[in-house]
Amino acid sequence: MWKRKSYFVISLSLLIAFAVWCQMGAFLVHIFFGVNIKANFFKFCFSLFKEDSVYYFVVVTLLSIIISYSILGTLFTIAEQYFLSRRFKQKLFLSKNVDMTKSINETFNRFNNDILVVNAEQPLAFTLGFRRPFIVFSTGLIRLLDFDELEAVVEHEAFHQKNMIRS
Repeated sequence: MWKRKSYFVISLSLLIAFAVWCQMGAFLVHIFFGVNIKANFFKFCFSLFKEDSVYYFVVVTLLSIIISYSILGTLFTIAEQYFLSRRFKQKLFLSKNVDMTKSINETFNRFNNDILVVNAEQPLAFTLGFRRPFIVFSTGLIRLLDFDELEAVVEHEAFHQKNMIRS
């Protein structure tokens, strides 16, 4: 029951966000290109002010600035996160322990070779990636745990990996 509610809440949130983004985009298209879009909430807000008045000009200018800032900020953040995640993955693969990666994948019958073991003394275990998630373990974690504990961690991370793919 809670899972269905969670999906409903996230779906509703995404639908509202999509509607607001569409309205903001339609407003900017109207302002910059003069395209008349009938169903625009922001145009309705402007209709409350007398055209060619100071208030109308101030509201149009402020709203245009806020919307442009929101769109540019979002696009910048998306690009920044994309490049940061690529750089993080590159750093992980540079510290890859080839022998232990192969051994762990064979030991736990991971046919996709989706477990990466990195050289690090800190005990680390996490799942990374959105489209093709993979599991990352540190050599420090592998040395710290016995076989049963490591198997539990593999299963735990495999659960995260499986649920990332379905999402």
